[in-house]
Amino acid sequence: MYQIFLITILFNYLFNFCLSISLFTQSQNKLSYTGYATTYDGHITTGSCGFKYNSIQQADLLSYPFSVAINSQQYNNSLSCGTCINIKYHDQLLQQTTQRLESSLIIESNIINNLNVIVSDICPECLYGDLDLFQASYNKLISGNPDKKLISWSFIDCPDNIISNNIQLRIDELNDYWLSIQPENFKCQIIEMYIFQNNNWILLERNDNIMTGLFFIYNKKKLETPFKFKIINKYYEEIISSEYNNLSHLFILNEQFKCELSIEC
Repeated sequence: MYQIFLITILFNYLFNFCLSISLFTQSQNKLSYTGYATTYDGHITTGSCGFKYNSIQQADLLSYPFSVAINSQQYNNSLSCGTCINIKYHDQLLQQTTQRLESSLIIESNIINNLNVIVSDICPECLYGDLDLFQASYNKLISGNPDKKLISWSFIDCPDNIISNNIQLRIDELNDYWLSIQPENFKCQIIEMYIFQNNNWILLERNDNIMTGLFFIYNKKKLETPFKFKIINKYYEEIISSEYNNLSHLFILNEQFKCELSIEC
């Protein structure tokens, strides 16, 4: 009887845990933010995220020119880099730029246009909810003379017209004692990355104070071979690379995220 009681408690705990994770993930995907859209002459390969011309080209992003700089609070220590956003442009311009945006303003305004963009830069002077659009993004979404425009937006999983190939990992800094690894071409936000060393998974460090941009750092001790990588997204999906015996500047994986909740309940 006591064993049945413990099993029941454990089952209820696991069920509630899984339900909480599922509801949290769904709510994150449905969150909508309000703010102002501005524009600047940015380029996807010169932003703070650290994307490079050849990496973007290989990741098939060069053919998609619509990108954006996100405010520093929602930049999230570079973890927003490479994620996709759907922006909705509204027909109401707030005259007082210091006025806080209220939900009623969004409800009462009509959506004129919407656009999917990819995050590749940070806007330090932007307030929470604001986005600074690359010129191509601004012209496609809003057009007209540059000005502060009212928008709402949300994070989305990247559609196929933005990300269509498999994930790849680019080694930016390379030696036996320091690796800075940049994930590229992923459909949904990566939250953690690991390297397998001496039969252990070691969590890689993500810190803009060490290296600005979407780089995961290994600097614990000398790299031992073979090694492999594990990446985890916001849905807790895991992708594990093949084993490697040699360092390279580019590792192309055989998989792409499904962007589905992967915790089995």
